[in-house]
Amino acid sequence: MPTPKTHYRIALGENNYEHSWIIQSAKGIKWHNIPDELVTLLQDLSVNELLDFSLGLDGRWYVKYRQKGRETHELAPYLWKELGQGSNVKLDRLTLGPYADHWGVRRAEDGSLQPFSSIASADGFTRLLDSETLNDDENSKIDFVSLGFGGDWAFSINGHVEHRCGKPFQNRLADGQKSRKRVSTIVLSPMDRLWIIVWEDGSLSHNLPLNMATEVKDYCQLRYSLSRNSDRSDSGRPEPQKARHPRSDAELGTSSTSAQKQPPTANPTQATTKRSKRSARTNTTQPSSTQQTIDSQPNIMSLPVAPLPVQPPIPSNVEAASAEAEVCVTQKKLSTTLRLLDPSYCSDSIEHDKISRLFENGWKHPEKRLPKIKRILVVSLPDHLNESYQEYKDLLQRRSGLSGLNEQLVFHGTSRHCALGEGVEPSTTCEEIGCSLCCILKTSFLLSKAGSTGRSFKRFGPGIYTSNVSSKAHDYANSQGYSNNKAIIVAKVALGKSKVYTKTTKYLMVPPRGYDSIIGKPGVHLNYDEQVLYKNEAIRPAYIVIYEGPASAPA
Repeated sequence: MPTPKTHYRIALGENNYEHSWIIQSAKGIKWHNIPDELVTLLQDLSVNELLDFSLGLDGRWYVKYRQKGRETHELAPYLWKELGQGSNVKLDRLTLGPYADHWGVRRAEDGSLQPFSSIASADGFTRLLDSETLNDDENSKIDFVSLGFGGDWAFSINGHVEHRCGKPFQNRLADGQKSRKRVSTIVLSPMDRLWIIVWEDGSLSHNLPLNMATEVKDYCQLRYSLSRNSDRSDSGRPEPQKARHPRSDAELGTSSTSAQKQPPTANPTQATTKRSKRSARTNTTQPSSTQQTIDSQPNIMSLPVAPLPVQPPIPSNVEAASAEAEVCVTQKKLSTTLRLLDPSYCSDSIEHDKISRLFENGWKHPEKRLPKIKRILVVSLPDHLNESYQEYKDLLQRRSGLSGLNEQLVFHGTSRHCALGEGVEPSTTCEEIGCSLCCILKTSFLLSKAGSTGRSFKRFGPGIYTSNVSSKAHDYANSQGYSNNKAIIVAKVALGKSKVYTKTTKYLMVPPRGYDSIIGKPGVHLNYDEQVLYKNEAIRPAYIVIYEGPASAPA
């Protein structure tokens, strides 16, 4: 079943109680407020390699891509259980909706396409999307499927759109069709009654809030606007949001002067101006000079329209501001670096002593002799990992104040397959896939990798486990024969509101409603405490402690 060809692919979702989205166009791939493991994946993909994607609630995501001639699909780790599919199933298509709603297609061993779904408001939805429709390639083709908030849905078969959406959506769809416009795709939000209609001429109709619409408009740089066929002005400006469920219908477009703007540079490491926190967490990957289309379509900026008069370029806001005042320009930090703490220097001694005391005071196992610390490394993360962690802390503070943050330094033990931290010179991470320590340093902690070594008990389900007890973290630290020394991570965590358990509950997938994390207290099933995080954004590596492998205490 071929993916429908379109000027844009857009997905709307929710992560950390805020809207998230991904846009793919000839200009590149842009995203906002998506989970860290998805950021890492998209950064490695070009425009033409990304084939399909979908977003859901609570950071759920699905991506299909092709690299080196091979098609691959990846999902948020806990989605496999929700979908009821094995991780070896070949997915042909997947659409995520609110909560656990989904509709997908898997390819059977005989090559046939088999639909699967779980939709709360399925009235009229699955009637036409059956196996016969999927496999009758000559007569019926599914162009798109979208699931939205409050039981809304929309799909298209052979260009005929069916939907269960509200009156404003229906009116806008009818207006466009009266103007002989054909729908390319429809995107619904699982978080709110927001929608986007992408027309085949490249124009958009939508009811997005002003801040979202502006960012989408600035990236798409549309030449067409549906408002040319209505009594609205042709400014392309979205109307302001008037309610929680915004109903204003604005059209995305640019005037003839804005169409003259040059596309952004293809260098993703370019310097950026200091911006607001919201725009700073919006990221893009740019295509190379040869990657100008999706699915080999004509350049969307070369749509057949009457020639536009050439006008002088209009300076951007930044250019205009720079004429009056100096603009602060900073280079984005894109990779992890490590720095050795030298206790002989006054500037390092306080920090070194603090981490040393934390390690020594946390050594609780009486049968294990306290080891000697050899060296301590400070972890400096890429900007996007620092920003997403800060945004998560801001979210907790807005909800519960400073007392609701509950930020701590804790220990995490994992395997090391290299000699990182063994020398006095600054260390660099290795490229060994099995080196969990270096993988965590480069991408931070990922739920999708949690417990992948097979040594985790997962007493509270699939999560990221830490402890205040350094000797407990030591049990999971393994240097694989590279050194007699051990290495454990000191991580900073934002626990938020924690649910305390004294008995293990392995069925947990997320904390109970109203809680952000789990704390396991010793008593019944545990000998020492542990904390469990279920969001990547809630934890970041801060230090690496290199210490001698301890011998058992004498009997």
